[in-house]
Amino acid sequence: YTAYKYYYKLLQKLQRTPSLQIKNARIRVPNYQKFGLLAKSYVNYKLNLV
Repeated sequence: YTAYKYYYKLLQKLQRTPSLQIKNARIRVPNYQKFGLLAKSYVNYKLNLV
């Protein structure tokens, strides 16, 4: 579930980025967003919302 959320976030970012920038630069999800996704996934898992 966490990997799905991470790659979905990365896909959203890639869709908003111009193709020339994708070709020339590394597109990534910042660490604070990764941590937020992990924390939210953990809470959802513990509350049986997944």
